[in-house]
Amino acid sequence: MLMRKFHDASSPRRGSGLALIGAGLLVGMGLLLCLVALRAGHHFEATADPRGAAAQVADHAARGLSPELAIAMTPASPPHQPAPRQENTPRGLKDLAIEFQEGQSNIFFDEAAFLSHFSMGGRRRIDAVAEELRRVDALAALPGGTRFAESRPKVFRERMAMIDLLSGYLRHDLGADSRKAALDALTNAALSSIPRGASDATKRALLSEKYECVQLLAQFDREQALRLIAQLTNSKLKQQLLPAVATGFRMGGMGEKQAMELVSSL
Repeated sequence: MLMRKFHDASSPRRGSGLALIGAGLLVGMGLLLCLVALRAGHHFEATADPRGAAAQVADHAARGLSPELAIAMTPASPPHQPAPRQENTPRGLKDLAIEFQEGQSNIFFDEAAFLSHFSMGGRRRIDAVAEELRRVDALAALPGGTRFAESRPKVFRERMAMIDLLSGYLRHDLGADSRKAALDALTNAALSSIPRGASDATKRALLSEKYECVQLLAQFDREQALRLIAQLTNSKLKQQLLPAVATGFRMGGMGEKQAMELVSSL
């Protein structure tokens, strides 16, 4: 009877002790598994492709990717990057702009590497993009009732992608020359005149482009945006673009009240 009472009294404590031991074993097993997984992952990362980054770029290129996109999708930039495409055709520039824009939705995409390769050798290709934005004849073929928010015609998507590509040189420090070329291109696109007799669809497309350019300039270079607004001679267009200035200022870190006061003084 006495032994039974002692056994009954000690059972809860012994049960809790066993539970603690079991929990400790489970935690220890979990930590061990984590360490094994980390070591395995490290080994895999280090030996995934012993040929190096240059070989990975070559593999990407063999699958049809542009040199810019191949480099941007490679974990480590190769010591000797392939030469950029020689054909700077309008079609080629537009395709690269679309690649850049679509690549931004991929977590492995290296935006700075893409842009660095695109402008390898100076501002020549950036200036070529600016020249493409000056050509608005393709917009003239848009139907009058085009709804850009819904259909987003190919020509409109390509032009907005080129503006997005230019803005990359404002987001990344890739050299003063490239930044200056991008600033010039965005400024000229915003200041360019809308052709007389243009269809309503063409006017809306060009106004959307100008709005985007002004907003980007206000976000990344306030002084340039203010100089641009001062150069506008069309008062109606100026009023249409002032909200873009305010939005850009706010996106660039300026307080809303300060941004509105500054814009109202323009």
